[in-house]
Amino acid sequence: MHMSGSAGMSNIGIHSGGGLGIVSYLIVLLCLLLVAHMHVLLRKHGSLLAQLRREHSTLVHSIPMTFSMVSTLALFMVIGCVLKGNLGTAYVLGCAGGIALSVAISLPFQDGIAVIDGMVSGAMGGLMGVMLGSMVPPTALYLSAGMMTILYAAAWLVVLRRIRLRQSN
Repeated sequence: MHMSGSAGMSNIGIHSGGGLGIVSYLIVLLCLLLVAHMHVLLRKHGSLLAQLRREHSTLVHSIPMTFSMVSTLALFMVIGCVLKGNLGTAYVLGCAGGIALSVAISLPFQDGIAVIDGMVSGAMGGLMGVMLGSMVPPTALYLSAGMMTILYAAAWLVVLRRIRLRQSN
């Protein structure tokens, strides 16, 4: 006798062997740590951020949009693969989590439009990440998510360097 309720629950989890499962958790952890680091540092250096915003008016919108999209896409690609057996939950988490992460990234910019831009990008990144995570084979998925995380970290290092240069002047 086959029980459909228990079959759905058995699909929740990492759909690949050992090493890739660890990689997926490392990608999720790294993305969340980068978002936390960004939020704390941007809050700490608010006056420097305001000065950069005045000099480069596009920063106030492009940084929240870029970081929201890249971070949520990388993070929710992994979540989409992990929750492949329960896509309804994965899509709700992708949308809600994308918005929550993007608010954390965008709030230090203290501009309502930048926060909305970040929220839209975060929601899109979360939903697209879940979609890709549920469709792409795990090995390719983790390579792609890893590359997105590296791109995210590299972009953050460029912005961090600008903030630190401004701080030393």
